[in-house]
Amino acid sequence: MPKLKTMTLEWTGNSVIFIDQRKLPLEEVYVECVNHTETYIAIKDMIVRGAPAIGASAAFGYVLGAMEFHGDFNSEKGIAHMKSVKEKLASSRPTAVNLFWALERMHKTFLGYISSGNILDILEREALTIA
Repeated sequence: MPKLKTMTLEWTGNSVIFIDQRKLPLEEVYVECVNHTETYIAIKDMIVRGAPAIGASAAFGYVLGAMEFHGDFNSEKGIAHMKSVKEKLASSRPTAVNLFWALERMHKTFLGYISSGNILDILEREALTIA
């Protein structure tokens, strides 16, 4: 029997695309998020459903938040920005355990590699690992 693969989200490298779970099964509608605020809304408004998908969405939202920052991540401003991204995404679904787990993992990775010259690549790889 052939395997059926269902994709609820797709990372493009600069956006995350979701199947709008609210529209299923009658319609197949896609929503593209290009920043962490749009990802926050997708999680909050239940466009994304299911613990693993919520965790992966939060991880990619964290990456998008990092992409929005233009400056030195290893500065008070850079650290504050990423903390704010984490807190905003965490507030999208306060009871979602996978959401908090993914965000803690992403933020720990950020803090651990903050001085590296390729923090965006490192965060993207971490999000892909979570997904």
